[in-house]
Amino acid sequence: PMLKWGGILLAIVAIFVISTLSRSIYTNLLWYDALGFESVYTKILFTRIILFFVGAIVFATLIAVSLWFALRQSRGEVTLPLPPEIVALLGKAVIIGSVGVGAVLSVIFGTLFSSRWEILLRFTNGAKFPITDPVYGKSVSFYVFDLPILTFIQGWMLGALIVVLIATLVLHFVNYTLRGVNFTLTPMMKLHLSIIAALIMFVIAWGHWLDRWELVLSDQGTIFGAAFTDLNVRKPALLILAFVASA
Repeated sequence: PMLKWGGILLAIVAIFVISTLSRSIYTNLLWYDALGFESVYTKILFTRIILFFVGAIVFATLIAVSLWFALRQSRGEVTLPLPPEIVALLGKAVIIGSVGVGAVLSVIFGTLFSSRWEILLRFTNGAKFPITDPVYGKSVSFYVFDLPILTFIQGWMLGALIVVLIATLVLHFVNYTLRGVNFTLTPMMKLHLSIIAALIMFVIAWGHWLDRWELVLSDQGTIFGAAFTDLNVRKPALLILAFVASA
């Protein structure tokens, strides 16, 4: 019965969301067509759809793998005085809840990924500029087209991994609580969480590396661009932070 009503509720929500999105897309399509820019809207729409699925699939893969290992590691003997039927029902509820939370979070992160469609279109349609910056010798086009998308992907990955870490810890805690066992970090659990933490630190190191390039666009000084403090203090400090975070 719980699965049946859960499926019905999910279907109702899906129908409502799809109908609302379809109405919005159709209205916008008519508006852009009336202005003679239908091809512009369809390109933006298809870009957003592709980015949504890319973001949702990547996040779904990350959280599915992590929660699957968490479920395997946190299962065990139930010490609570509960009938076997209730224990089995609670086990199913945890699995269904994990899948539901993972699905909702995948939609959220897919939506966040698709929201930055403009920087992807800028990146894929960018032109090379003959001017280079005096600090790194990179083309100005790198800072206009490449760096924004790299910065966004770094921030998105950092947020995704932090959420995966939190969800994994919560699932461990819930399973231990339902078993009536004190929450303890087993060797396998420590290894699992350490891998996620290492990925987070790697992405943070990547962020510090990108911040070095962002100094060219610094607005901290009296003039726009990398000033004396940026080049002689912030630049080496960010390099050190990048190596420390990745070590």
